[in-house]
Amino acid sequence: MKKQLMVLAVGAVLSLAACGGQSSSSQQPSSSQQPSSESSSVSSVEEKYEREENATVFARQLGKFSEYYDGVSSIAETNERFVKYAKAEAELLSSGLFAPTTTRGGTYSMSRVAPRTIPYVFFGNDSDKIKTLVMTKGEDKFIKGTEREELKALWEKAKAGEGTYDPAAYLQNKGYEIGTEYATTTSAAPATLDSLATSKQVDTEEMVNCVEGLIQYNNLGVMVPAMAESWEANEDSTKFTFTIRSGAKWYNANKQAVADVTADDFVAGFQHMLDAKGGLDYLVDGIVKGVHEYLTEGGSFDDVGVYVEDGKLVFELDHSESFFMTRLAYSCFLPMNRTFFLSQGGAF
Repeated sequence: MKKQLMVLAVGAVLSLAACGGQSSSSQQPSSSQQPSSESSSVSSVEEKYEREENATVFARQLGKFSEYYDGVSSIAETNERFVKYAKAEAELLSSGLFAPTTTRGGTYSMSRVAPRTIPYVFFGNDSDKIKTLVMTKGEDKFIKGTEREELKALWEKAKAGEGTYDPAAYLQNKGYEIGTEYATTTSAAPATLDSLATSKQVDTEEMVNCVEGLIQYNNLGVMVPAMAESWEANEDSTKFTFTIRSGAKWYNANKQAVADVTADDFVAGFQHMLDAKGGLDYLVDGIVKGVHEYLTEGGSFDDVGVYVEDGKLVFELDHSESFFMTRLAYSCFLPMNRTFFLSQGGAF
């Protein structure tokens, strides 16, 4: 069966070209929100995201697959037909666009990816993040079945608090070289790179690898700091305060640093997420103070419980919620560079 799957290469570059969505709200930014002197360097980036037609991507990536596959079923000579099928299959597999998972008699288990090196929590977007992924390098350097079982056993011990799980060290001791490039498959191209203006996984699964949130889960299922280096909650869990990690930068598509990441970027991202109404607001409506009124009554964002206080990011909630921190794994809490957004015609 002919499967058409497109590869999206995940680059570890913070792409900001997506924040072009605008709100219909007439609220204008205050003078403190106007573009700073950074605007000239940020807005000079002219690169825009253009979605190619799926057929164009397939034709470029599949090589000679179509040449071998088209019309094969009409060939009467069995040997000739099977040879062309084999060539077509080889092209499909070598293109990296096809990921076989099952057969009629078993499962494909060949992989260069070490088990349990990607977060596996069943909520939020962390399971789409691949920066912690560990893999071997080389087309024929698949991890052996016995080694995979040993890695799983080491992970189980680490999960139980017995030692650490270091698959890279294990694989290097076995003579493998660790790879640095990873290709994956997806069923369609994203319609937008603005992950704050959409709730579709196809739009966010690549971009959550390019923008870091406040927290994340590691491969043991434990919450660890990301952009928030520390946080604290008040006694009744209605106010959460985050200290943002210093030194983090925003980068353009050319890998040039254009601005520091600040606590206000998370405020800007939250407001843009609400204004865009892309389907993520349900995760915070009735949870974060003032969100429901802002969405339904058109109130001021100044009354929403997301703001900067003494240089720290603050979330105020409508009611006590001890598990609020787990919500931060969702893309609706990602930051957005305010200066870049405004310089590209964005409005709040």
